[in-house]
Amino acid sequence: MVKKTVRGGAAKGSVAVIGLGIMGSSIAANLVKSGFRVRGYDVLAARRNALARAGGLAVASIAEAVKGCNRVITSLPSPAALDAVAEQLAQHAARGTVVAEVSTLTIGDKERVRARLAGAGVELLDCPLSGTGAQAVTGDLAVYASGSPAGIRRMKPVFAGFARVQYDLGTFSNGMKMKLVANLLVAIHNVSTAEAVLLGTRSGLDADTIVRVVADGAGGSRMLQVRGPMMARRNYLPATMKMEVWQKDMAIIAALLKEVGAAAPLFSATVPIYDAAMALGMQEQDTGGVMAVLERWSSPAVYERANGVNDFVNPGWELSGQAADQGGAYAGAMSVAPGGWLYQLTDDGRALELTGKGTKYHRDNDLNCGGSTRCDPGPCADAGRDTSTLERERPEHAIYA
Repeated sequence: MVKKTVRGGAAKGSVAVIGLGIMGSSIAANLVKSGFRVRGYDVLAARRNALARAGGLAVASIAEAVKGCNRVITSLPSPAALDAVAEQLAQHAARGTVVAEVSTLTIGDKERVRARLAGAGVELLDCPLSGTGAQAVTGDLAVYASGSPAGIRRMKPVFAGFARVQYDLGTFSNGMKMKLVANLLVAIHNVSTAEAVLLGTRSGLDADTIVRVVADGAGGSRMLQVRGPMMARRNYLPATMKMEVWQKDMAIIAALLKEVGAAAPLFSATVPIYDAAMALGMQEQDTGGVMAVLERWSSPAVYERANGVNDFVNPGWELSGQAADQGGAYAGAMSVAPGGWLYQLTDDGRALELTGKGTKYHRDNDLNCGGSTRCDPGPCADAGRDTSTLERERPEHAIYA
């Protein structure tokens, strides 16, 4: 049975927060505001300094962070970071310490670290969070806690210090499963929000009005509320979820879908859109930047010229050669946005490489399309032409709409 606890008064005490990025910094700051003594560590000095300004105790090592703290929160960007932190916790945390791991990582990653810490007498809970960086600032988070009932009970006052609500989901790993269900919806709702705002503005409606009015009706969603305003402003900084970090989440969702054999056509349709944003150099920007991708893909058609050659896309072509061998992910993405894909010349200029799962192929009557990606239907004219100068003169990714 799922147990729900809403935010309320927190018992005071010491808490160590390891990882002071977008989420961890807000967690630590809100715990300070809630009356906790917070000892925080991050590999970046600037983040430690930010915690000190917020009233926490910034320390220079994990060993110092867990000194006198038997409740720990880890908010980390990668499996490698989690493994490194786990090694330090196994060496320096007191036996009986409970660690709430709030990152979005694979269940396998967390299970591995759980076993490592158990050998040192430290208990790991799987407790991912639902909410963006902006929501974390205001404490508008949900904790999906899973693990031992006793461990979760010990962490409840801490969760109440930085989150709006917490759910006890039972068995370890149920937290991550629930998180991936939620993030699948986030992936779709984020793109659907961009589609809706784009439709409305191209129809002559004011973007801010669209967000305000639609959010109050049946078409509203939390992503419309959170990311709709940044889409209306066309400003995706500062990021509440960086595009490059989101790629990790997308990969974990896709892996679980494959593992359980669940069909997810809508989620799959969003993959090339996020990939396109990465190819546009939006790695550090918010995932709301998918709006920029859809704007670039929209008609009227935009034709780019490279070295005097008019490049275009024919959405009716099919993949062949090595490109076709990459599997159905490329061909399946064809229906997502016909006529708008990203391309990049190979070093020798003889072919255009796929720059992401959603990218496609290209031809021009004056451009050699030999090499690994063959243009269909029909061969390209002037097949022997040397086009290597195109790559040197235009190294950036180009959008063809």
